Amino acid sequence: MIRASRHSASRIPRLLASTLALASLLPLAACDRIEARRSDAPPTRPPNLILIVLDTVRRDRVEPCGSSEPTTPNLKRLAAQATTFCRTVTPGSWTAPVHASMLTGLLPSEHGLDYYPMDITVVEPWQDVAKLSPEVPVLPEILAARGYQTALVSANPVLNEALGFTRGFRYVSINEAHWSEGNAAVAPSLAQMLPKLDPAKPLFLLANVWIAHNPYEEVPPGVGWVAPAPLIDIFAPVDVIERTPFAKFVRRQLSPSQEAELLGNVRRSYDWSVALADRDLGHVLDLLTAGGWLGQDTTIVVTSDHGELLGEHRMLEHGGVLYRENNDVFTVVRGPGFEPGRRVDSLVQSQDLFPTFLRSAGIPVPPLEHAVALQDPDPDRRAVTMTLRNTWLSAFSGELDVDDHRDRSQEKDRFLVSLQEGDDRVLWANGEPLRGEHV
Repeated sequence: MIRASRHSASRIPRLLASTLALASLLPLAACDRIEARRSDAPPTRPPNLILIVLDTVRRDRVEPCGSSEPTTPNLKRLAAQATTFCRTVTPGSWTAPVHASMLTGLLPSEHGLDYYPMDITVVEPWQDVAKLSPEVPVLPEILAARGYQTALVSANPVLNEALGFTRGFRYVSINEAHWSEGNAAVAPSLAQMLPKLDPAKPLFLLANVWIAHNPYEEVPPGVGWVAPAPLIDIFAPVDVIERTPFAKFVRRQLSPSQEAELLGNVRRSYDWSVALADRDLGHVLDLLTAGGWLGQDTTIVVTSDHGELLGEHRMLEHGGVLYRENNDVFTVVRGPGFEPGRRVDSLVQSQDLFPTFLRSAGIPVPPLEHAVALQDPDPDRRAVTMTLRNTWLSAFSGELDVDDHRDRSQEKDRFLVSLQEGDDRVLWANGEPLRGEHV
């Protein structure tokens, strides 16, 4: 088993030698009940814990991690008071498995939520997935047992009860709109929920801001830093996939000028959508501040669940592929133990938030194979990412598998796994190395 902590640096040849060890990650592992390893002395009153996920925002599009455009002024202001981890690697390729990892400290192979043929339909019939196992302890349940009031506010409909995401949450507000009907800000729902909370009790809040996700927002005239662009839905019309911009682009059915026009619009609209997500983040922070939920002892985390492909590798969107643009995100943490204005460039992962929040709350942290609390990140970290290959999106098949995209019977045999150590990264398919790269 490849461990998440304390490894000496190595290069691609050594990573290739880990193929057999990596293959052991692929089958679903039985999840035993976990035992406490350590305990931090709890404060007199447990601190509030806030997790805000800017859905689908890749690392190079945020100002604290290198964007030259003013896409994220609110995140930038928060980062000045926080520690920013600019080399956050997601453990999965899309929303559901990564959120499950954040809430459990486990890899997708351990918690089991991914593109499995389990007859749980999320948004579209081809998105059949396995739900989060009820045997896996989740962060809101652990915190609720310690007296926390727990709240989930999600503009993304994927974080729903059917997949197990409402477990442990006392207050729940989920956008149930179909994704092609447009994305939504989370601040309005949060404004309705906050008056229901008890200010005398500590709060754990998970808020998902779902604006940077496809379809991308129309860029109006006069923005200045980004030129106007129409609303872009790369999967429209959803009922005839062969006619969608996505299918035409990945199949090389567009002329050079048509490709240039499509990618220009996609990238401008995406960047503007990131800016709108950041605007919603600002509204969320204002609401929490006005309500007294962001005290000095509060730990607040802003991160993303995955990135987005904007034409790189002849791919658009995300899910079922492990390109860096899909899996490189950011994490900003403000709270006790996190130095203001500091940037950390060693590897961390999304599942590290589970032990991070437990330590912030003074709750015993269980032994975790692949998660390290961000209060004490590992400079020699190996980052593991895995997904079941979604042939409906995957470029590895050479084309869209349109005629068979509803048949999930062979999906369990389409594992993709990447392993990154330092600046070296290797990608496997079904335990066989496909390529190595120096990032």
